Amino acid sequence: MWSKRVRSAFALVAVPAIMAIAACDDDPLGPGPDEGEVEFTFDDGAGSFSASGALVLNGGVPDFDEWAVAAEPDSVGGVVVTAFMPSATQGEGDLFLLQIQPVDGAGTYEPCAANEECRGRLFRGWRTDGSGFDEWFEVVSGTVEIDDLSDTRIRGSFELTLKDEGGDGDTELVIEDGDFDVPVSSTAGIFYCDLLDAVGC
Repeated sequence: MWSKRVRSAFALVAVPAIMAIAACDDDPLGPGPDEGEVEFTFDDGAGSFSASGALVLNGGVPDFDEWAVAAEPDSVGGVVVTAFMPSATQGEGDLFLLQIQPVDGAGTYEPCAANEECRGRLFRGWRTDGSGFDEWFEVVSGTVEIDDLSDTRIRGSFELTLKDEGGDGDTELVIEDGDFDVPVSSTAGIFYCDLLDAVGC
């Protein structure tokens, strides 16, 4: 189920922009109309994630520069928020995916866990050539709050708990301050689904 939805979010060059959340147009420091932001920190000093910018496609494949965007994955009203934060190592970075389905408007979506209405993954050390990654964390609990909804953006916050080894490991990451403000892309592009397939995405 996750595999079909995440694949469908990135398997088509054109993805209809049906739902999104309104940006704060009056905020001169906020992202531009084609740019997004996803930010969060982990409890206990376990690191942070910050990605902003516009998704750029080269031949239908995302440019693995820094970006944050949302795409509608399927026909039942779901939305996938995804962001990539490059690391200091060339060709690597952290890839974050947060799926909310269905999206009926502003409000609270919970619980967040595998096969629930909101779910997510974090890949650390993702190789942009599709050759692998260092760690895979799965969301095992949490809440997503959608604050604003428009035809072009999705904006809100989240609190999540993730575990490594696809949710079955002993290493836990806790996020209490997650925020996203991203555009819905009308051209989500072809993603590296082969690697996602390999881990059941």
